[in-house]
Amino acid sequence: MSVTIPSITGGQVERFAPGDRFTLSVAASTSVKGGQVVELTGDWTCQAAGAGSTAVAGVAMHDAGATGSEWTKVAVVTEGIWNLGASGAIAAGNAVVCAGSGKVAPAGTGAGMIVGVAMAAIGATGVGPVKLKL
Repeated sequence: MSVTIPSITGGQVERFAPGDRFTLSVAASTSVKGGQVVELTGDWTCQAAGAGSTAVAGVAMHDAGATGSEWTKVAVVTEGIWNLGASGAIAAGNAVVCAGSGKVAPAGTGAGMIVGVAMAAIGATGVGPVKLKL
């Protein structure tokens, strides 16, 4: 008995596997800090995410400055549990959205895409664990 395997055409190879880190340029005249949520501002370019952002790319893994500084590119992650800064108290289990300046707030307090879920309570200006859902 022979089996015929059809050929596959028009396939696509993913550029980054789930959980892979990727690199973005930091937008001119801006900087990002490790742990800030970042949003896209153009092709492979980012800045700290603004309140209600719908263009979230992920979370910056380290500090990086704009053109002219030593580090103009930043490694970005989209999965895992990361310590993020809060703007307003967040209860454990709350979904979070961008609150501006790369921080997060409870989803009920603002618009924008869900960034993740708080794994523990986070104080109003504190830093705490958020499981990313990007």
